Amino acid sequence: MGPFVGQSISVVLPEFSRSFGISVSLAALTITAYTFPFAVAMLFSGRLVRGSSPSKVVLVAFAVICAGAVGLMLAPTWWIFLTIFVIMAIANAFTTPVLQGIVKRITPDHELGTALGTFTAMQSLGVFSAPLLAGAAALISWRLTYLVVIASVVFIFLVRVPMLTPAPRRVAGDNERVRWGYMSVHMLTFLILGAGVVGMPFAVSLLAAERFDLGSAGRGAVVMCGGLAAFIFSRFIGRAVDALGVSRSLALGLGSVIAGLLCVPLSSHPIVIAVAWALALVGMQAVQIIINMLVLRSPGGTELLSTVLAFRFFGAALAPVVMMPVFTASHYAAFWIPAAGAVIALGLQLAVARRAAARRAS
Repeated sequence: MGPFVGQSISVVLPEFSRSFGISVSLAALTITAYTFPFAVAMLFSGRLVRGSSPSKVVLVAFAVICAGAVGLMLAPTWWIFLTIFVIMAIANAFTTPVLQGIVKRITPDHELGTALGTFTAMQSLGVFSAPLLAGAAALISWRLTYLVVIASVVFIFLVRVPMLTPAPRRVAGDNERVRWGYMSVHMLTFLILGAGVVGMPFAVSLLAAERFDLGSAGRGAVVMCGGLAAFIFSRFIGRAVDALGVSRSLALGLGSVIAGLLCVPLSSHPIVIAVAWALALVGMQAVQIIINMLVLRSPGGTELLSTVLAFRFFGAALAPVVMMPVFTASHYAAFWIPAAGAVIALGLQLAVARRAAARRAS
């Protein structure tokens, strides 16, 4: 729901802007209007619903999202579309972290990496299918994209989710205090990846359009390759994390992000852009799985996860605002600046991993 809806207009910005008579730059801010409220709501969504059944919380949120999808299909003006989009974003803040908390409660700890990999693979399905379906739908009307959201929610209500009671509250002892130093590094990493990878499909799409004159379907196919690769490899990434450990997996994941972002603007063919973008997105998914697993295993992790994850979406919200002017000035800088940020994140994460290992050894 979240990745699909959030990315639903990223490859149809020209068509979207024409529908409402607005500029492409203003249309790009519509993505920010989704991701920023989503991120703000995620700062406290986990704590806000900690006394409620997580199963009931996500079902109510999905009902709101379904009603919103109907509204997006019918919205006559950009402001009405924007208002509905924001409401859907806030509702989605009560699905992503709560669902991962459900996964944590029903999964043995030694299989958590694999389970989160599977969960992330489903998120990747939304990431890659939204550009493809939106691009194809734009051949008739980009609004038809939201039929997929309606159908998905109906499916969820038929199948339902594991029914769980509210999690018991724990009183933190000396050994269960939140380590905010570690958490701040995770938050910064998510902020960098959100701005440099999660929020960049619009830049990949515009680059493909300007350099290779691709239409909406072609742009959607290029962006889709990243999500498709993440979908295919996410479950394997989860298993690899369980097998290789945190430090090696983080290094491989962030290394892939750096390599992919460096190569995207150097690409001389749409296929090369697609492969480079896929490399960056697979690496980002690996880092997300690892950080989610570390947070969920930490004291109070189920409640904290929404707060940590929020920074991924703060970054995604900033991307159109911050990176669009950079992209206009230099296509290379728009991807190489995030690559430099990923290098910084890699250094911080490895330092945190070493400190954690030293603490356990002592």
